[in-house]
Amino acid sequence: MDKEVGNNTCRTCGRYLQHTPGKRKKQYCSDACRMDWWNAHQDKVKRKAYYSFTCAECGKTFSSYGNAKRVYCSHSCYIKARFSKREK
Repeated sequence: MDKEVGNNTCRTCGRYLQHTPGKRKKQYCSDACRMDWWNAHQDKVKRKAYYSFTCAECGKTFSSYGNAKRVYCSHSCYIKARFSKREK
């Protein structure tokens, strides 16, 4: 239900919005409407935070979104790396 963007209506459902003077203009009437709109328009999300790594345990190349400090490709590799050192 993509409504025409107006100054005083929700982008998702078209409800009237009350703006607070001196604050940024609202675009959605609620978090539910905001999430519905973004879930329906994922092509408009600019995802710039992709990082490429090599897993420290298995050597597999993987990418991570939004986390520049990842070391392992999966939880199982993390567990192997952490607990296999105790056995040695």
